[in-house]
Parts: sequence; C-alpha cells; structure tokens
Amino acid sequence: MTIEEIEKLAKPEGFRPFAIVTIDGLRRSVPRPGFINIPRFPSEEPSYVVVYTTGQFHVAKIVNLGAIDHIDML
Repeated sequence: MTIEEIEKLAKPEGFRPFAIVTIDGLRRSVPRPGFINIPRFPSEEPSYVVVYTTGQFHVAKIVNLGAIDHIDML
C-alpha cells in the first residue's frame, strides 16, 4: 500500500468509508475523511498514517505503512 493510494481514498471528494487492515489483523476504521491524517514533512516521504478512533474520546492510532495488509471498503 502506498501513501498515494491512501491519500486518494482519504480525499473528501467522493469519499467512501474504509478500514485499514494490518498484517496482524487489526482493523482501523475511517468513517469520514477527518478520521485519518497523513503527516507530511518537507524532507521525507511519510512512513505512517494516523487514524482516529470513534466513540466518546478520539484516540490517535499510528499505522505503519509497511504493516498494512489491505484496505476494506465499508
């Protein structure tokens, strides 16, 4: 999974909810574009994304790009 593929899925235009599934089976749901953040730094390519959990409190979960197995559309 590349950062460009995730950026395309996370764009607000035409957004469809999805879940990131890691190689160890963890699922991180992205119900709306605001629930995922792709950090950008001037001198390096991103190696992770931040997914926020739903519920009473939003908790940030870091997902390493190398740990992503696949994406499930919800």
